[in-house]
Amino acid sequence: MRVDFDLAVTVTQSDKLKAGSGLSFASFAKAGVLSEGTSKNEEVNRIKYTIHITLPELD
Repeated sequence: MRVDFDLAVTVTQSDKLKAGSGLSFASFAKAGVLSEGTSKNEEVNRIKYTIHITLPELD
């Protein structure tokens, strides 16, 4: 008998980036620009292997 394995390991890293500038003249008047972005890195590793198994015979 043969048992096949196919495993995948995924590692994900993401960074949220923010940048902006603005002016505030009083508590009622504000102006500004805000920019947001996301950086994402993903790595997938696969492992495939087979195990051969011999089962005992039943009498």
